[in-house]
Amino acid sequence: MVQAKNQQIPQLTPMTLRKRANLTQRQVAQALDVRESTVSQWERKMSPPHLVPSKMKKLLEIYRCTLDDLIEAFESPRVEVSEPSAVVVAKGVGRG
Repeated sequence: MVQAKNQQIPQLTPMTLRKRANLTQRQVAQALDVRESTVSQWERKMSPPHLVPSKMKKLLEIYRCTLDDLIEAFESPRVEVSEPSAVVVAKGVGRG
């Protein structure tokens, strides 16, 4: 099957890996013996996982992904999402 040029392969992120495995942040945290907030930080790309090799292997197993998938998910550039409420438009500025 040939993929159309205008279709893009979805970017792998820590969150997409977790959701693809049908897991919650809590389940991942419990499996790795880390805090739920730690998993959240990984997903928001605030901090990469700092895990010993045995826990990194466990992460691969629970996400059911390859090392290449994990590298792509955690090393891809952070995508900034601007929230509509954060945009302020000044009306009438500079009008006399």
